[in-house]
Amino acid sequence: MADLITVARAAMVPALTGIDAAYLAVLVSAASNMAIKYCKREFLTATFTDEEYDGDGTTVLTLRQFPITALTNVKTVEDDGTTSTCLGAEFRINHELGEIKPAPDCDCDYCYFPRGYQNIKVTYVAGAATVPEDVQEAVAQIVEWLFSNAGAASNVESWKLGDAAAKYKLDLGGTPMLPATVRMLLAPYRNVSL
Repeated sequence: MADLITVARAAMVPALTGIDAAYLAVLVSAASNMAIKYCKREFLTATFTDEEYDGDGTTVLTLRQFPITALTNVKTVEDDGTTSTCLGAEFRINHELGEIKPAPDCDCDYCYFPRGYQNIKVTYVAGAATVPEDVQEAVAQIVEWLFSNAGAASNVESWKLGDAAAKYKLDLGGTPMLPATVRMLLAPYRNVSL
């Protein structure tokens, strides 16, 4: 996973000026990882090869990553293990929402996504060349939050003294609770279709 902001961008936050750059780099990586996990998606352009989906018998498949910049192919795996492949040109793509749908004139074996468990494999490119500014601001705020809460127990739900374990408060997505302003900034980018 790539960092979503630079150390210089994080250092623009008034509370973080003068912080050791190496420590700030660690916080940037941790904050980037938290934002990616919270949103359940990558932000920067990457290729996703043979990403598996469950076919549900419909004509629309929502991919995990978006915006889609290129669709290479869609493979359907039969119960006996045989695979049929359709090229990306045989699909209509809603780039911003990450949805694909067989074109009306497709030459695929299926013009829908047949029911099955992980029977659809999609290879595509998704993400943006640059991270949106509101996501960058959210990550900078997470960095500040991590720095100002370092060693604090404000997000700790329970402690276990033997073996020194801590259980953190989690949101419904299974990630540590993020500040409300961060959640608000990331809300439009959160993948809720999973």
